[in-house]
Amino acid sequence: MESLMCVDGMDAYEESMYWAARLFKGVLPKEALDTASRIVNNSDNPGIVLRTKRLLTQWGKGGEK
Repeated sequence: MESLMCVDGMDAYEESMYWAARLFKGVLPKEALDTASRIVNNSDNPGIVLRTKRLLTQWGKGGEK
């Protein structure tokens, strides 16, 4: 988590999107899913894409976080 929060540049923007999707899934589920999908489809950061894919898998299994 610390590494996700302590970076600069475009990666920081994508990682902020990841955390927003993760934290607000219960409030804005469609928007969270859309954000996570955009990260997977458009990000060049393999680390954030991997984390986002894991998150989408969890959500698909009924996990909230």
